[in-house]
Amino acid sequence: AMDAGQFIFEGDELTAMLDFELVGIGDRHADMCALRSRERVEGFDDPEGFYKLYEARGGKRVDIDHVRFQHIAFS
Repeated sequence: AMDAGQFIFEGDELTAMLDFELVGIGDRHADMCALRSRERVEGFDDPEGFYKLYEARGGKRVDIDHVRFQHIAFS
């Protein structure tokens, strides 16, 4: 099982991380897919922007097709 967790920011600074009881260790794409499910419920309005930011800051490419596959499995 996996879950997106909640990240609390003040401006650009990460100040807290909450609710990680279902986060899986292993495939980062599986964790990222949960953001797509929360988009409608919690108003997370730009998962694609998050993926681009992740790539820019983390230096690792996000495979959108793999995220979509994991989203189907998650849902």
